[in-house]
Amino acid sequence: MESVRCGDLFIIPYDGKEAVAKLIWLSERIPNCIGFVLLSPERQFMANTEFGEDYHQIEMNGDFVTVLYSDLCYLQQGDWRVIGHLPLTDLDQHLLHHLVDDDLYEGDQFQAHIAVDQLHRYPAVEPQNVQALEKWLSEAFEGF
Repeated sequence: MESVRCGDLFIIPYDGKEAVAKLIWLSERIPNCIGFVLLSPERQFMANTEFGEDYHQIEMNGDFVTVLYSDLCYLQQGDWRVIGHLPLTDLDQHLLHHLVDDDLYEGDQFQAHIAVDQLHRYPAVEPQNVQALEKWLSEAFEGF
């Protein structure tokens, strides 16, 4: 398999359907960790379709999240199939801000240590296994 890279579009199968996602972060600091956004609840597009920056959000633990984190192995092993590539946008760059423990990072670049009372302002990197993602996808896209 070819190596994956930021901007790759890929398919995540769930509940007999397929979601389209875009890889926006491939960590060099956290082994095998990736961050991605969902572009479409189902594969309803042509190969030349351009996606806007209206990324789907999923409710997790009472919060709405845009960036999901998982293990690179799903792409490397072909469980999630790469179907194309789009360049990263300014929004993608903005979405790279996340917490690792109490530290704020932009991708893999340390930005600052965050005070406990400010932690709620930033998403934490919490890689999800494929079963949890499929469950959330199924619930999030119910009715499509």
